[in-house]
Amino acid sequence: MAQSYDQLSQQIIKRENLKHFHTLFDEDLEKQEVVNNQAFQKIIDILKERFLVLYKLVGEDNFNKLVHEYFKYNPLQSASSDEYGKSFPHFLQIMDEVESYPYLVCLAELDWFWSMEKNSGLVKSFPKGTLKSWGSIYKGLDQIEIQINLKEKENLSIIGQGNEFTIKVND
Repeated sequence: MAQSYDQLSQQIIKRENLKHFHTLFDEDLEKQEVVNNQAFQKIIDILKERFLVLYKLVGEDNFNKLVHEYFKYNPLQSASSDEYGKSFPHFLQIMDEVESYPYLVCLAELDWFWSMEKNSGLVKSFPKGTLKSWGSIYKGLDQIEIQINLKEKENLSIIGQGNEFTIKVND
């Protein structure tokens, strides 16, 4: 069935319009990707500050991958990011990739305790050796020793005097 000139021209116009819209939407998608990357970088920066020892231990690339996986299942729900990352240690605990490295969860829990609960007066139980292992990484010691005994526990608290804080092992 032969098409008339009008029918052909309408099809061409539709195709050209579609190309135009694809270009418009592609540009919007590119702009949105830039905005998303900037927003995601802020999330990485927030979690890097809250989980500094974990970041130092696993490195930037691995940390970014962990944060990306965490964010997929735990998006930031509001403009306030005060509590964002609280469930990050638990999330690590259920990740198959981290299963062989249970000390990462311990270190992440102590990171959160140190960075977010300094003024809480909270006493928290950790596997024995977590503080020593965490401290060697936090201080940037040349020799990092990770010796965490998951079967024994020690209670830790954060003591503050003015702007100075220390972590203490409670008997």
